[in-house]
Amino acid sequence: MRTMARVTRFDPARGEGAVLSEGGAVAALTRAVLAPLKFDALVTGAIVDCEIALTAAGLAVTEVFDVTGAPAEPGQLCDLPPRHGPVRVKGRVLWFHPNKGFGFVWAGDVDALLHQKVLAAAGLQTIGQDAVLDCDAVRTIKGFSVTRIHALLEPGAPPMPLVEPPQPLPWRDGICRWYSRPRGYGVVTLTATGEEVFVRGSALRRGGLRAIAQAERVCVQTEQTPRGLMAVAVARPSGAA
Repeated sequence: MRTMARVTRFDPARGEGAVLSEGGAVAALTRAVLAPLKFDALVTGAIVDCEIALTAAGLAVTEVFDVTGAPAEPGQLCDLPPRHGPVRVKGRVLWFHPNKGFGFVWAGDVDALLHQKVLAAAGLQTIGQDAVLDCDAVRTIKGFSVTRIHALLEPGAPPMPLVEPPQPLPWRDGICRWYSRPRGYGVVTLTATGEEVFVRGSALRRGGLRAIAQAERVCVQTEQTPRGLMAVAVARPSGAA
């Protein structure tokens, strides 16, 4: 039968323990049953969604569908071996970057990775610094990770924007090498580096210009393209006629 059960004991050294089902039945729990979830052991008090069946050796957990951690003792996470968990903790968000899709939570005694998919499962798109979570954390081979969010206890700071505002391009001094108004393009040479920048009429219009003359001093905003430097905007220096 499928039931919710509480882990009453588990010995990591022997790889075996027991659970108490909702109906009061005691069933054996082994490491082999936890293997599909990539756990070697569970903490006492963890809640498991499992299948219990009568075997030749008595009642036993034959399949585990899900695990919810039990409240952790202070300092418990750092003492857990890899593939042991989950443990339920109160964690404070150190930072979360939605464009990168991850962040970190201070879970009492360790930093735990917080992935975007864990937020999404809790109905959240992003989260702000210093938000406090009631969550499950596990220790994997690569480190600690948050696997489930039970509740958002404190909202913390406003979340970071999903798309960071673009940084303004710097203005660079240059000299017009040539510009053809009929053709609608030309070239500017950067004063500092001698690099040539291709200029279209649209870049002039962004700087409020219609044309520029040969050898005229200008300021340009540039971007690197597969064909070389391209002017984004061209303007006259402050004070120029």
